[in-house]
Amino acid sequence: MGNRNIKLTLERNAIESKFSSENWSQMNFGQRLQACRELENNYAAERGVQPCEVTYEYMDGGTYGYQSNGVITLNAYVLEEGNFHTLLRDDNNAIIRDENGVPMETTVPINGANWATMETVYHEGTHGVQEAEGRLSRTYIDSEADYSLYRIQACEREAFATGQFRTLEAIQNYQQSSGKLDAEAMNYTVNVKKNSYQRYFDDAAGRYHDARIDQTVDQYISDQDNGISPANPSESYVAVAQVHQESLQRLETIDTSQIEESESAYAGFSENGSTQEAAFDYVGDSEPAATQEDGFDYVGLSDESESSSYASSEYVGFSDAGAGQETGFDYVGNYENASPQESSVDYVGASNDVGVSSYTGSASIEFSGQVSSGAGAGMSSE
Repeated sequence: MGNRNIKLTLERNAIESKFSSENWSQMNFGQRLQACRELENNYAAERGVQPCEVTYEYMDGGTYGYQSNGVITLNAYVLEEGNFHTLLRDDNNAIIRDENGVPMETTVPINGANWATMETVYHEGTHGVQEAEGRLSRTYIDSEADYSLYRIQACEREAFATGQFRTLEAIQNYQQSSGKLDAEAMNYTVNVKKNSYQRYFDDAAGRYHDARIDQTVDQYISDQDNGISPANPSESYVAVAQVHQESLQRLETIDTSQIEESESAYAGFSENGSTQEAAFDYVGDSEPAATQEDGFDYVGLSDESESSSYASSEYVGFSDAGAGQETGFDYVGNYENASPQESSVDYVGASNDVGVSSYTGSASIEFSGQVSSGAGAGMSSE
């Protein structure tokens, strides 16, 4: 088993190096797609499940990809160009065409598209693992219903954290082995911070007046899966239920195949201000104040807040001081004195007594939350 793990790790490092800005820029579309397939195959082998098939589509809007029934579909525009393409539509949602009848669109460049693609493969591959291990819930809050609730539900917590951590780790490994900074590393890490778990947790906790909104969401999903109707639900529980029911009603009125293409696999990374917002509303209407200015806790790990399930550490760190910036970030920085590169580091910084997604290398994930993947986005993942 030890030799197998070593072999998988060496293969993983070689595959991940293909996503470096220098290497990615020299690869054509087919080579990039093949790198994504190799990454998924290696990840699935590490997790002991069958790999998802990896394919592509040219998608409209701020979408990186989705996973459904063992197939990861990536946005071909992102792979090919590093851009999002969004069709222009009128107030009735009809596509706007030019005088020649050609659909009009906007193009939004993606900062760190190479690393965002890696994150997408790991994110969607994690949904594939959830599916293979029978951890998919029948209840799911889709991103258009309430992005913050979507973001903090258990299956997405796990997928986002896995994708972000492994990508940050890949960047650090590449920079250490090559001895140089990756051109897109900082763009990617800045966007990871900007779209932190804590941001959406704080937004949801504030709007629903519930300091433990993540637990409320998890409880609601569990109750739905088990046919339980609590006698005296809290106001936030009732509000979460209403959001979920509204999302189900929305799904009944639209072609669900379009949801797979219209909803982002994870919050899109583009630093283009209003252009970004015009392309896709992945942050919803609210712009909660930045809460991670001084810690770079990109998945919302705060040892100050007891309201979050991720309340036990600041594993991400992103040291702002001197040497920490030589490699872009100290991504495991302060986690309970753990060595930065230990394979057993808890990637979400959650201690085992919290019971939330304690990732330990190739070991199975301890996951107490009810997992679902894509009832709103392919019914098997987002």
